[in-house]
Amino acid sequence: MHSFHNRARANRRMSPSRPLSAQRKLMTAFALVTALLSTACLADIRPEVLKTRTDAADADQARKILNAGAAAQTVGGTSLQSWLAMPGVRARVTDEWFGLANLLANSWPNNPQQFDFEFVPGKDAGIVYLLDESGEATGESQGIHEWNTWKRSSENAPADYTPDGDIKFKLPTVQYFLEMAMRLPAGEIVDYVETVEMDGLELHVVYITWGSYGPNSKIDQYVAYFRKDNGRLHHVDFTVRDNMPFVTAAAYYKDFRVVQGYYFPFQIDITEVGDPDALLHRYTVQEVQLNYQLNRRSYAPDPKRGPASK
Repeated sequence: MHSFHNRARANRRMSPSRPLSAQRKLMTAFALVTALLSTACLADIRPEVLKTRTDAADADQARKILNAGAAAQTVGGTSLQSWLAMPGVRARVTDEWFGLANLLANSWPNNPQQFDFEFVPGKDAGIVYLLDESGEATGESQGIHEWNTWKRSSENAPADYTPDGDIKFKLPTVQYFLEMAMRLPAGEIVDYVETVEMDGLELHVVYITWGSYGPNSKIDQYVAYFRKDNGRLHHVDFTVRDNMPFVTAAAYYKDFRVVQGYYFPFQIDITEVGDPDALLHRYTVQEVQLNYQLNRRSYAPDPKRGPASK
């Protein structure tokens, strides 16, 4: 794999902890009931200027910014098309959770959790190999393909295809965050919002969603902020329709490094919307290999299995 020297921050650790399932379920139920009582509608992260609209007013400018954002992730002749044509990506990632978010939303067996993630760019298909605190493989793995989920309890165990909502949500989510700038141009409905100044940077703001211009119960909304100076994604606000339709959060992209012709984010901070210091959890990438020869049988151990429902 392609290694890097700056590991001090990547290897920062909280005290390892196993999720307390009974306590988490109780507190999750309480939080959900409280939230449902306090809001009678879906979260709508559209900026105020868009909430009076029923259709996009400037989709052309939005598409231009989104495509430029994808192009800004490339260097030396690579492109969005070459990214999507890659056979696979392999990354070693640590996901570290903080505070109440750890108790309510972290479904990894440990915190922080280190894992090797192999996935097919542009598709919700991949496999996670869980690692222990020293970075050694535990033998446990989880995978998804065509919305079928499976897991193995040990390296030689058969794949258990029992439907698993955590895997169905978690693996595509991690993948989407890692390749966010390359996935947003596929948005069905896009609209240019404005250009704002934030932390001394000028940022182009674009709204992205699917299905309907306003909020709907099935598809997420995104408000993406792209740097005017270099075109790259700075951060994105988003909804979480699959698990908690009233919840919003933000992802801040940091520590870009050139890897095999692409700018790859080595730190992604998931925070409260509007407050980049209010950390919920953080993805830290230790190593990444692009154009990885990912064998379909590794993430689809039953390759003849038909698609499952999303």
